[in-house]
Amino acid sequence: MNYQQLQWKPNQGWKTLLKRGESRGETFSLVLYFGDAGLLEDPKRFEELQSQFPKAQIIGCSTGGEILNDDSVEGSIVAAALGFEKTKIKVDSVICDSPNNWYQSGIELAHKMIGNTSGNPDEALRMAMVYCDGFLGNGSDLVRGLKETLGARIPIVGGLAMDTRMKQCLVGANAPPRPNLIAAAGFYGDAFEFKSATFHGCSPYGPIRTVTKSIGQTIYELDGQGALGLLRKYLLEDGESDPENLRFTMRVKPNGLAGHEYNRAVIAIDEKNGGIKFAGDVPQGSRIQLLR
Repeated sequence: MNYQQLQWKPNQGWKTLLKRGESRGETFSLVLYFGDAGLLEDPKRFEELQSQFPKAQIIGCSTGGEILNDDSVEGSIVAAALGFEKTKIKVDSVICDSPNNWYQSGIELAHKMIGNTSGNPDEALRMAMVYCDGFLGNGSDLVRGLKETLGARIPIVGGLAMDTRMKQCLVGANAPPRPNLIAAAGFYGDAFEFKSATFHGCSPYGPIRTVTKSIGQTIYELDGQGALGLLRKYLLEDGESDPENLRFTMRVKPNGLAGHEYNRAVIAIDEKNGGIKFAGDVPQGSRIQLLR
């Protein structure tokens, strides 16, 4: 497999950091990119990648910090170009401009990916890599739509786009990145083998609490107390009141699912009703703990 790692910075442009295998741009079949939303708003960044890798499927999104090797960096765009000898890659996308349509969008996107197959089992979909707007909707609804259509045997990986300015998330699928887009790269064929691992740099902080009132992806009460007021005591300095400073991540252990846990990030604060909205569902009865 051919591989290149690149980074774009203002006043530097694109710089190749690592090469392995064939270096000719036309030999690469997939380009993944992640970067600062303000930098990705310029369509020239996508056009430059497309020019360098003319035969590649290109997918990416804005992030709240870019992963580069073992480091987290900001204010840049990082990209990885991959060349597969036998595996087919196809990028698809759907537009979803309503937070209520994510489940249906997952179904629609899954049907597009399934439609790329010829019916030959040797060319079947093996994995879906999905990226979507982190502010607009409910990631849990999207995953439900994908899973119900693709089936339990197709792994689904990916993540939610972010914007450190808390302004606008961008996702791209073979075109300059834009808001309100859900994109997926499908990996096809028996030659493709998939393994995964996850890691985050956060440590638990504060006591473990129980979600005593939540609706969908919004928490209203923890241990019978107002969630917003309670968390302000932990996360705001004395005299602070800005809800933007309440952006945090927490670990969620759903009730009745032993050994199953996931992290959730805040995407909005509901001052009027005292709610904290996350990027996916936080079921009532779950046990949660702050991460920092």
